[in-house]
Amino acid sequence: MGGIYDTNGADWWIVWDENHNPVGYCGVVLYGDFAVHKRCGVLPTARGQGLQKKMLRLRENFAKKKGAESIYTYVSVQNVISANNLIKVGYRVYNPEWRWGGDDFLYVEKKLKK
Repeated sequence: MGGIYDTNGADWWIVWDENHNPVGYCGVVLYGDFAVHKRCGVLPTARGQGLQKKMLRLRENFAKKKGAESIYTYVSVQNVISANNLIKVGYRVYNPEWRWGGDDFLYVEKKLKK
């Protein structure tokens, strides 16, 4: 019997390669006028193809269509590749009042253009 995953109100996507194998995933949660990225992952065999950036844009467009004006996330200070990808697509580092992921993370935000 398969397991049931509680999505906690998140919307999720799976990325498939040309052979119909799953190679990545991502999620986002909407909170009225803002959204928060959930986890995102790309298998090592599919890295270097821009999938993370495509999944960021996918979730941004989805959130914008649902009325979000900004989107937030955090990334481990050790995950330099993901941090640079976030910056490349327009995210800015900020210091939140509450560091919901912990102290060893960079927190980033992006204002979504209308």
